[in-house]
Amino acid sequence: MIIRSGLIRNREGVSKETFDQHWREVHGPLARVVPAMRAYAQNHVLARLAAGSQKLHGIDGISQLWFDDVAAMSQAMASPEQAACVEDIKGFLDRVKTVADRQLRDLRNQCVGVAEHLFMKLLAAVKLLSQEFGLNPKRIDGDLDRHFVRDHSFF
Repeated sequence: MIIRSGLIRNREGVSKETFDQHWREVHGPLARVVPAMRAYAQNHVLARLAAGSQKLHGIDGISQLWFDDVAAMSQAMASPEQAACVEDIKGFLDRVKTVADRQLRDLRNQCVGVAEHLFMKLLAAVKLLSQEFGLNPKRIDGDLDRHFVRDHSFF
């Protein structure tokens, strides 16, 4: 199983409400028809750390695209449906950084712990961002539950 995660940043000057609505109602339906994709999830950042920690929040969400293997991911990325997603991204996102992770368990085992898995991916993304901006990841481990509200929109 391959999970391709995108660290997503809203365009400057676009409200959070407009961004969230477009991502859910326009981009989500485009993404969910990409062939060879096993699952798609949107993880919207709903709350921020206290003032003074703005560097940590260089993202407004994390997308996750699940594929059976690298071949399926390659097939999906070469599809016209994915090309439509890329065009949409150009119009509503400022930046996307993509990371891929290979999972060795089967899908059934992953589904049992999907909520925990998504939280761990979010934590990993926050740690990655903390390293990029020189923040202390140990503080993030202990404080993440209190500072982030998670919203998982499955398509």
